[in-house]
Amino acid sequence: MDEQPAEPREEPQQPPPTQPPRLTRSRSNRVIAGVCGGIAEHFGVDPVLIRLAWVALILFGGGGVLLYIVAWIIMPEAEGDAPPVSSVASSDTARIVIGAVLILLGLVWLAGPISIGVIRFGIPAALVVAGAYIILAKR
Repeated sequence: MDEQPAEPREEPQQPPPTQPPRLTRSRSNRVIAGVCGGIAEHFGVDPVLIRLAWVALILFGGGGVLLYIVAWIIMPEAEGDAPPVSSVASSDTARIVIGAVLILLGLVWLAGPISIGVIRFGIPAALVVAGAYIILAKR
């Protein structure tokens, strides 16, 4: 009985696994830093929906501001052909958005549970004044 050695079979080569798309800040669809635009592009939804959800997080718990700042820091900016938004337009828009967020936070704080002294009126009033100053200040 002549047994022939089995020829080693080559298993079909599979292509290397592709990396899932990375969550990045948008370069072209941004109001402040491109966080909401990047999330919207990543999930294929309208960025206005993401922005509205973010405003709701800010107004109904206050965690939205902190989450946005953390996302701004940890999300890399997208690479690609889209040029970043001009710095003049984005700085004006960012100034208005930041001022509006400060005003809203101050008003929400005023509408919150009753407390006394500077915590009740001083800090919210300072937020409203700071927001109005940021919006109205000319650079």
